[in-house]
Amino acid sequence: MKHALLLLVLLCCQSLLAQDLQRGAVHQLKNFGLYESYQKRSMEQQSTEAFELVLNYHQKAIVNDIPSTLLRTIGTISVAAGGTLLIASSGSQSSEGSALVGAIGAMSLGVGLVSYGISIPFRSGVKKNRQLRDQLIAELKSTTF
Repeated sequence: MKHALLLLVLLCCQSLLAQDLQRGAVHQLKNFGLYESYQKRSMEQQSTEAFELVLNYHQKAIVNDIPSTLLRTIGTISVAAGGTLLIASSGSQSSEGSALVGAIGAMSLGVGLVSYGISIPFRSGVKKNRQLRDQLIAELKSTTF
């Protein structure tokens, strides 16, 4: 029983002695060319917060990019479909079907413009986070090499 408890304690403490970064984070640092300097700083017991900040900015950019792309795609499709329906309904004779097509086209156009407008803050957040990440990477590369 004593050995089993000791083994359990050692397995729980293993995560404390393990590498600070996850596998994906290590891969990202290697892509940015910062992994060697991260290892050097961690061996010298220096602060590695700047590297974690680079990964944080990168993750924020990825997370904001998904809804931005999705909303822009929906907006573009809706604007194209709505515009096409409006143009098609305006050229034909006045009838109830033409009015219905025109109303559907106008609603589709409105939805497309609104969704495209909503995507703008997401896109600007993506650009801002990528710019901050790239500035921090350049700063880390200039100070470590």
